[in-house]
Amino acid sequence: MARLNGRPVRLENVCSDRPWRPSSGRVPRGWMYDMLKGRSAPGIGIVVLTLSIAMVISVGLVLSMGTPTTTSGDFSNGQLRSYQGEPTEQWSLDLTDMRTYGEGATPVVAGTLGDIWLIAYPSGLGTTYLAIDRRNGERLWDVPIDAGLGSCAINGQGELGCALSLTDRPDGFYLADLTSGELRGRSDIRNTRAVTGFGPDFLRVNDSGYQVSRNAPDGRQIWARTFAAAAKVEVQDDVVAISASDGSKHIIDPATGIDRIGCDSCDMEIYPSGVALQFTGTDEQRVEFYRADGTRTSVNDKQQLVSGTSVLPVTTGTGPAQIMQTQGTYAVFDPPDAQRLWQITDPELSKVNTRPCGSVVIFALKDATRTAFDLRSGEQLGRFARPDLMNPAANIDYLSCVGQGGDIAVFGNGGELTAFDVRNGSIAWQRSIVGGQAEVVDGYLVLEEGSTLTMLAPS
Repeated sequence: MARLNGRPVRLENVCSDRPWRPSSGRVPRGWMYDMLKGRSAPGIGIVVLTLSIAMVISVGLVLSMGTPTTTSGDFSNGQLRSYQGEPTEQWSLDLTDMRTYGEGATPVVAGTLGDIWLIAYPSGLGTTYLAIDRRNGERLWDVPIDAGLGSCAINGQGELGCALSLTDRPDGFYLADLTSGELRGRSDIRNTRAVTGFGPDFLRVNDSGYQVSRNAPDGRQIWARTFAAAAKVEVQDDVVAISASDGSKHIIDPATGIDRIGCDSCDMEIYPSGVALQFTGTDEQRVEFYRADGTRTSVNDKQQLVSGTSVLPVTTGTGPAQIMQTQGTYAVFDPPDAQRLWQITDPELSKVNTRPCGSVVIFALKDATRTAFDLRSGEQLGRFARPDLMNPAANIDYLSCVGQGGDIAVFGNGGELTAFDVRNGSIAWQRSIVGGQAEVVDGYLVLEEGSTLTMLAPS
């Protein structure tokens, strides 16, 4: 049984077919809550009978929960490889010796294919690309590709497509050998500025930013769609998401470009098994969950998503009713399912500073301690002692999730990484970040620091 400060906590596995629609801000309280508060309770015979029935029902609930659907790779949504001990640098890449390098700019990982990583860095008014070996950081190309005002991307077949604009080469869309950087197969650029790989093809955004098209590697256009505002494309597995500068969000059918899911003004989060839309307008506060094919599975009124990089969404209440609550109440969902996976509430549970991270969620308690749970199963993993208030880098209240793998959850701020053991809340290791930030690339921790890109070696 999960416990907070030595007391049993209300943890519900929910199998109702109805979405969660609380009609008020009040959380139901049973006789167990009254007992914990020293109030009168049923006689012992009734207590034993009630507990026996509850145990039988609980077993049935656990067995019927099932396993959340997972369609993504192993290292999406904040999932890390093993970083149990303090990591060493596997390699560090400094591009200041490159002729085309832009002074003061930071290189980033723009794409991956197995052990080949595509690095992008600003140069002049545009962007230059270079492939490296992920295992040792060695450069694979003798000469980088200057895309100018265009861009490059890797598709699902391992082909590198580059839209070159205003470079020393004729404008055009080129294919390139990913291992050598040699350009070939020029076709019409069609005013392309941004390129994203998808399946065997490429998604292109034109120079105005308003048109998105899907094109075959030879340049043949499969479809094109114009949006009302500048569009940004994101691909996660088989999901194509488009965010426009007017606040609209779209999950499109990659075969046609037509919306599967859309909203005029909302926040959108993509998870391995589906999509969440969050509406924050005064009279429309809610969270909706969808399968990737566009099927809506639930509408959860007066709920909001808890911020964090995680494999499953966590929600809590919002609006006037939430303000009046005296304790935290949280629910974990799997988007393809109509019901929530589990819910937790307790008088000692805080309403703020909850941190979903990878496949765990770390709740804050009112006494400043914390407790960690597995997102998928609802199993309590461990407890955290009160943090040292004089050490903000060790206080999760002031940190954001970077990623989690096994028993280690890594959090960070602008200057330091802190790894916590979720089984006991202890600090496993810390590492400073100099003038940059940490990213997770294919499960690896990568530091972007000034002109340097560094990969930290897993344990």
